Amino acid sequence: MKNFFTKKDIIKYLFETFVIIFSVTASFYIQDLVNYKNTIEFKNKGLEGVLLELTSDSLLYESDLVDFNRKRMEYIDSLFDNEKTYKLDYLSYIWGDYIHFENKRYFDGLISTGSIDYISNVELQTKLTNYYNIVYGFNEQGVKNDSEYLKLFINRIVNFKMDSVKYEWPTATKYFFNSTEIEKIRNDEKLKSICFAWKMQISELVKRLNLAQERIPELKRLIHSELKN
Repeated sequence: MKNFFTKKDIIKYLFETFVIIFSVTASFYIQDLVNYKNTIEFKNKGLEGVLLELTSDSLLYESDLVDFNRKRMEYIDSLFDNEKTYKLDYLSYIWGDYIHFENKRYFDGLISTGSIDYISNVELQTKLTNYYNIVYGFNEQGVKNDSEYLKLFINRIVNFKMDSVKYEWPTATKYFFNSTEIEKIRNDEKLKSICFAWKMQISELVKRLNLAQERIPELKRLIHSELKN
């Protein structure tokens, strides 16, 4: 049988096949490079955002730890200490809870895009994940517990007759009771038990916030190092 394919044709077909395979392979390779570059950019942008969120967290923890929560615990003791003259601030600071706004949009972005897997520093990966999944999670739980104690406090104190309320910002809202009601409040054993248990909860919350605050400088140092690479 006559062979219709010459040596030249075979070489031509082999060359064309090679070109097609090479083109497809090169296309996948280039796409992989583009995807990798985009992922690295996502990672870096995400880490830059995390830096902003950590700075915001730090400012929030510091201001609340130094002032608000300290006063809450102090005034719980003072409210039920009849040797101390009653002050409006006692109920003003007790009658409230710690509000912690979730502040981890950029970290969630690192997770959802898979960019966190491209962080070259394993220590940063681990500590960042622990901060948001464990430390941050404990803080969120502490805030929920704080809110539950506030509900118990309100459910009890509404049994006493209030004369008026004066809303003040940025200082605390003032709650006015007559002297007879104040004496009843300060000697109410049920309210006292609620407040002292609440104080223990606030103390635990402060410890957790302190722990989170202590983690932030190291996280920021590791992130800055990662961004330089």
